Amino acid sequence: MALVRFLAWIDREAPSGALTEIDTVEALETFRRDTGALKDVSFPTIAGAGPNGAIVHYRVTRKTNRRVSPGELLLIDSGAQYEDGTTDVTRTIAIGEPTSEMRDRFTRVLRGHIAIARAIFSRRHHRGRRSTPWHGNFCGRPASISSTAPATASAAIFPCTKARRGFPSSAPRHSNAA
Repeated sequence: MALVRFLAWIDREAPSGALTEIDTVEALETFRRDTGALKDVSFPTIAGAGPNGAIVHYRVTRKTNRRVSPGELLLIDSGAQYEDGTTDVTRTIAIGEPTSEMRDRFTRVLRGHIAIARAIFSRRHHRGRRSTPWHGNFCGRPASISSTAPATASAAIFPCTKARRGFPSSAPRHSNAA
């Protein structure tokens, strides 16, 4: 609920040009606390407006704080810890009406995500390297690189490689046929 309230707030307030990156960080953390369920933030929230959104792991300071302006993008990377789980959410938000260039870039990134999600990685393409989320599962099945999967579910994500290396035999096995 906190993220939904935050996004509605951004949609309502940001087009005025009165908000800053620090305002957005403080607002999101307030919305999270207002739920009464927040244990702590997972990491300091990243809020990068315009060109600051392109800086990897940017952390806003009083010196770097920019206004959130219409016609720009706002990057939000935030996480929170709750009793029933931990979140890590990254959103890129167009402030006001997105430009045709923004729409084009979003579409290209989306197509890339879809392509990698549908990619099939076979054993012969990796010359014996072990399975990782970036190299697929060596079973001829699509690689699972979901950020929503629990960290302890690696046997479920890569069932054929884990089972072959002595992990629980209850993990389903797949043939190498696509």
